[in-house]
Amino acid sequence: MLNMLKNSCEKGSALVFAMILIANAMIVVSSIVFLATIQNRSSSVLSLTPVAFQQADSGVEHVLKEISDAASFTAKINDLNLCTGNGGGYDVNSSSGKCAINNPKVDVYFLDSDDIVLISSGFTIDEVGSLKVIGEAKKGSNRVSRALQVSLFSTP
Repeated sequence: MLNMLKNSCEKGSALVFAMILIANAMIVVSSIVFLATIQNRSSSVLSLTPVAFQQADSGVEHVLKEISDAASFTAKINDLNLCTGNGGGYDVNSSSGKCAINNPKVDVYFLDSDDIVLISSGFTIDEVGSLKVIGEAKKGSNRVSRALQVSLFSTP
């Protein structure tokens, strides 16, 4: 009788040991899957960073070209052929001062010399102190934005 009890205890302890081993293996496997998912997302975001920066840089070049093509520096910001909206002119959002250019995806802000956004499109080019251009890159649910701020005119 004592021998049967001993075999029964050994079988029970082997079962408990196997369950603990399987639980540990599940924890390790789920941790590896979790870390791989985070690494994949991180590498995706890292690959989008240069794209967003290039979008912002491209937006700066686009705005600078439009400014250089303007008849004079006393031309109004609205006369620049920049943003989507009324006839392709500078259709600024009256509450935020944002100008959205859709290809490449950038947002342009005209700032005065104190870095305050010029909300009205009636300002002239010579009143603009700098540009703030935000480029965006998306892939799936990942989105990365990078901003560049460029001074237009230097004051003595």
